[in-house]
Amino acid sequence: MNQSTTRVVILDGSEDAKLLAAICDGRDLTPTMAKSNLDAEARAMLQALYSRSPKSVVEHVRKVVEKGADQFMRQYYVNYGHKSIGDCGFVTIFVEGCSMLVAKAIQDNRLYNGQEASTRYLDFSELPFLNPLDTENGQAIIDNWRTFYELGTSSEELRADIKKRFPQKSGEKDATYERAISARIFDVMRGFLPFSATTFVAWTTNLRQAADKIAILRNHPLAEVRQFAEVILAKLKGRYPSSFSHKPSMAQDDYLEIANLLNYYDPDSASDFTFEHSIDMDSLNLLCIGLLRSRPKHMELPGFMEDLGQVRVSFMLDGGSWRDLQRHRACIVRFPLFRTTWGFYPWYLDQLTPELKEKAERLIASQTELIDKLPASPITQQCYLAMGFQAPMLVTGGLPAIVYMTELRTGKTVHPTLRQRAQQIALELQKTFPEMPLHVDLDPNDWDAKRGTQTIMTSDDKAIND
Repeated sequence: MNQSTTRVVILDGSEDAKLLAAICDGRDLTPTMAKSNLDAEARAMLQALYSRSPKSVVEHVRKVVEKGADQFMRQYYVNYGHKSIGDCGFVTIFVEGCSMLVAKAIQDNRLYNGQEASTRYLDFSELPFLNPLDTENGQAIIDNWRTFYELGTSSEELRADIKKRFPQKSGEKDATYERAISARIFDVMRGFLPFSATTFVAWTTNLRQAADKIAILRNHPLAEVRQFAEVILAKLKGRYPSSFSHKPSMAQDDYLEIANLLNYYDPDSASDFTFEHSIDMDSLNLLCIGLLRSRPKHMELPGFMEDLGQVRVSFMLDGGSWRDLQRHRACIVRFPLFRTTWGFYPWYLDQLTPELKEKAERLIASQTELIDKLPASPITQQCYLAMGFQAPMLVTGGLPAIVYMTELRTGKTVHPTLRQRAQQIALELQKTFPEMPLHVDLDPNDWDAKRGTQTIMTSDDKAIND
């Protein structure tokens, strides 16, 4: 190795004069460099210059900082069509006060990276619930859900009942156990949060993916999604006008509008659970039998196995657990359309005390009648449904993706309604691929006090997320 030409440089986000000086091997910085930041466009340009100039980043960084990256991005990324350059500059977008459905629309992207406020650990009673129709009937529906959610999350009877069913074990810390009980209450009561409950979502993406995804969101059938897309686009244009100077055509917008509608999975009828696959079993047994048999726990199957075919699973699931399921980006999880006709997922009702269950059943019946009368499309009516309502799910993925999802989601800290479905998938995988050991938890008991340890703690010792 030629030491004189060998170098590794890492840009870690702390762009300042000290870092630039280190990149430039201690040489004096110009006044422009001393004040500069290597933003997303500058980082994209630095990487793009490698393709046309075999010089060190030490040389390129001076050029980028002195001349700027905006004209470069306009000329080579937008106008000339080198879209891969946009893959090299990253931004993080924080969206606050949007509905659950807006968050899911943003996250409906196999390249999504980010986090969202957790309904399983946070009390949403103090956050706004939106009324997109801005009608008295719509507000009444929202208020009814909030009242019951607040009743359940503050119910000492429900807390006592859960403690009776899941008593504290020897050696479990009091604080951890109490947090686990609180988390279980949120598990139950999130079923009564409407999709219009507001949330917080963070999205880390590159310039290219941001532009592509925003074009989709701008043509979404839900008005709130379109509104947030315009706000995000305006802020990105203000920060990076060169990279977001695309001018979509009317034909492109029309196409994306149709695609958004067809993305909803809304069959006329659905089975409770189906499992099918197109895996080439001969190739699997010939090429991969050793990898199937010897795979250690926590090790994923190699990606090339995706080439052998796909597994397709459909099942009924509630809106709360759909939020968790959608995180599996390696799978294609079609966007479900929740309707009152599919009913309420029974698990949520079964976890309540007899008195709360009776109130919940009356509430769901009356709310269903009110929602069905709203003068709105089914897509907009979703905003008024509670997340305990269910809908058919359609999940497709190669064997590595499906196995990973199944093993992760059979763990006891997973929400019980999703865990039950993952266990069903596990049984089908075991039957279909008997040579493949699965590292799954098929225990029907879904309680684990470890829920009380899955927190990010602030200085005042309050859990803020999972």
